Amino acid sequence: LLQNDLDAPDQFRSFQAKDGYIRLKTEGRNTLCVPKILVDGRSIRECLIERAHSL
Repeated sequence: LLQNDLDAPDQFRSFQAKDGYIRLKTEGRNTLCVPKILVDGRSIRECLIERAHSL
């Protein structure tokens, strides 16, 4: 889905690509889209949440 957003932005108007990131635009908010991938056997989403909680 994320690649489709980049290839055909007119078909996916709820998404915005900017500064190398893809964001979902809803109700006046922009939410960062994080792909479902593994890094060293761990979900990248899990790594981001863990890092945010350690700040």
